Amino acid sequence: MTLYARDAGVWKPSYEPSVRNSAVWRPLRELYARDAGVWKPILVDPNYSSVVLLLHGDGTNGSKTIIDNSPTPKTVTALGDAQISTAESVFAGGSSISLDGSGDYITVPPSTDFALGSGDFTLEFFIRFNVLQAVNSNMVHTNINSGIAIYQTPTAGSWQIAKAGVASELAFSWSPVISTWYHFAVSRTSGTMKVFVDGVQIATGASATSFLQNGFWFGRDYLGSLSYSNCWAEEIRITKGVGRYTAAFTPPTIPFKDR
Repeated sequence: MTLYARDAGVWKPSYEPSVRNSAVWRPLRELYARDAGVWKPILVDPNYSSVVLLLHGDGTNGSKTIIDNSPTPKTVTALGDAQISTAESVFAGGSSISLDGSGDYITVPPSTDFALGSGDFTLEFFIRFNVLQAVNSNMVHTNINSGIAIYQTPTAGSWQIAKAGVASELAFSWSPVISTWYHFAVSRTSGTMKVFVDGVQIATGASATSFLQNGFWFGRDYLGSLSYSNCWAEEIRITKGVGRYTAAFTPPTIPFKDR
């Protein structure tokens, strides 16, 4: 939701509401309005009921407890040295999930929620690479051949969204740099898949593939000891049945909503 203020007779987008905490200005996560004696949230996600995974990456530094804030919370397990880190966050004073590229990843047990089928969906997250691996940098996998996979190929800068073990769904070029936060999103709507980085569309193509699942992995490939990601990540969100992004957009400047 965008807030507006009236200026010289014209409604213009206003500054993001913030609150000062420990001498740091931080974006407000909730705004409320009183309606018929009841306080109701103003900032809501109209597609929250379709969210099947929502990992903010919030928590105490070093914690291996990662909470799913979706409407149907799932158990998240941090493998290897994967943990919450306050060293990096896209939001001031926040935290993220740290993966060191050597046996670290997070996993969620099988759920039909992750079977994206052939319909609409959005898979998105913020990511900051600590090291850019030359080859086989894997980000997402639904832990089964015929599941969705997002990974860098053996050629640096060449990426694939694929039906794992079967065929490429959409190839795209992306050359991220280290120590930079990116918002990455894959959105499929009415048979068209699009890839966005920081709200800018970088790839599009027809997509009718039905993706299966055997759980969810972030940070490693289904098969591979060489396919771990060395990064920080947060706001990992899967929305099933909704393609949130069909054209260029402004990336979120506050954490995703929990309602």
